Formats: sequence, structure tokens, C-alpha cells
Amino acid sequence: MGGLSIPERKTVARADAFLGGDWWHAEFDALRSLVPPARPDGLMSELDESVLLTATDVAMRVARRFCDGLGRQTGYRTVAMPVRPERGRAPKYILALFTKNDHGVWYFADTLGRAGRNWQQALHDEQVRTSAEKLATRLGEDLGLFELADLAPAPPPPFDFTAYERENRDQWVDTIAGNLHRLLAARGSGLRLVDHIDAVYGEVLGQAWERHVRAAVKRLHKSGLILDDGTHEFWRRPIAIKIPQHRPPPPGDTTAPAERVAGEEAG
Repeated sequence: MGGLSIPERKTVARADAFLGGDWWHAEFDALRSLVPPARPDGLMSELDESVLLTATDVAMRVARRFCDGLGRQTGYRTVAMPVRPERGRAPKYILALFTKNDHGVWYFADTLGRAGRNWQQALHDEQVRTSAEKLATRLGEDLGLFELADLAPAPPPPFDFTAYERENRDQWVDTIAGNLHRLLAARGSGLRLVDHIDAVYGEVLGQAWERHVRAAVKRLHKSGLILDDGTHEFWRRPIAIKIPQHRPPPPGDTTAPAERVAGEEAG
């Protein structure tokens, strides 16, 4: 911890106590080569955006390791979501749930998605407020032949929850359907969606909710990939992959099964 101030050392010590040791220090060691040298006046040079993003990535990895490790030690399930001030911005913190209850895990992820609509509304309202303040500062300006009302754009309409979902649901369902396809390909039949929340939602955790997962399951069922039809508590049932059935051999056919399948596919 060379070069750290006394307050910074105290912060590191608190992190060590919370994370269960100094194992996380090594995760940040690779960043040392990216940090610019100190200025002649002894102050640190300003970090560029790439270093900040890399540091955030490392912090996220540390958080995932901590959540996974705590879950293994205690037997609790974990759902964790980065909380960002705006989409595309670096996260400020991680909201995590630890529980042993299936319903707790599933409905926490569902609630995160529904809360995402409120977050979008808050961003919309903040943009409206900021625009109004900028216009207000021009009230005392000399606008010449024009009135402020002539130059001001029409105020945007209020945030529409229904329109927001309608504009995004196809992309959410596409993303989740792709996630499910990869998950089933990797894990095979018998998995439960509630046991793989992160893999099911992927990048749309905090945006989509149960309705969109159900739609993705129904799509895979309709395509003939899975047997589950997405009804009731589909997320608690083991999902079975539908195995293609080949035509039975004609009477008297002594061809080996593998050769017969190959012949059918070639035909």
C-alpha cells in the first residue's frame, strides 16, 4: 500500500475486513502499468477514461468473486446488478440479494426490470428539468427581434411506461431467447431458469422482467427446441430439450441406426 494516504489506507483496511482478506489487491495490480506517473508537484496526473473503465471492470470482477464465494460458503443464492447513473456509464455500486428462496431470487430479478421503467422516467424528467433551467437563464438575455417562446422547442411529452416497453420488448425477448439457447446448449436438459438468473437475463437484467422471459420460453417452445410451454411457474420447472425423433426403419431394414440417420439427413 505504498504511496497511499492515511485515509486511503483506512479505506483499504475496511475493504479487507469486509471482503475477508487482501485477496482482492492482486486484482488491481495489473492496473499499475496504466496509471500515469505522478506530476512534479507530487499530485497524481488525471486518469484517462480507459484506465477508469478498466478499474471499474476489475472492481466488478472483485464484486462477483465476493458474491460467489459468500454464496458457496453460506448456501445462499445471489442476484447482483450494477447500478449506473445512465445507460452506458460506469456503475456506481452493485445491488445484490442473498437468499435461499426460489421466489426471492426470481421476483427480485423481475422487480429490477420493472424498477428500470421508473429509472427511465427519472432520467426523462431530469432531462426535462435541465432543459427548462437552461431556458430560464436566457429570460434576461436580449434576443433581438425574437421572443424566447419563439426559440424554445416544444416540451417533450410525459414519459409513457407502455410505449417504453413496446419500443424495447422485442430486443429484450431476442436477447433472452439467445441467452436461453446458449444456456441449454451448454448445460443440457433438466436445468431450472431460477438457478441461472444471470445467464437468463444477461445484459438486460434491470431492464426486462418475467413477462419477457416467458415470451422467450414460449418462442423456443414454438420453434420445437424445448418441451416447456412457458405457463404457470415455468421458471421453477426443469426444462427439457426436445430431441428430434427419426422415422422408424421400414420392415426388414437391417441398416445400423447411425447409418440410417446419416442416410435420412443426406436425403
